[in-house]
Amino acid sequence: MATAGRDIVVPNVGGHSVPVLLGDGTGRFREAPGSPLPVVQRPFFTALGDVNRDGKLDIAADGNEANDVTVLLAR
Repeated sequence: MATAGRDIVVPNVGGHSVPVLLGDGTGRFREAPGSPLPVVQRPFFTALGDVNRDGKLDIAADGNEANDVTVLLAR
């Protein structure tokens, strides 16, 4: 399991996805299972927070052109 603060979540500005890269503690990263995650059109910003208060970080991504937000709840 990945440790918080050592993983990367970055919007794919040219597409419809948010790749999640898990750190292995040695400076290397690999895509998380199911990554990249589908989101609104052309996400520009991402934010992490515990939206549903279950103790796990969730991902929010904005829609740069659609005025939409996708919220991805952690499992």
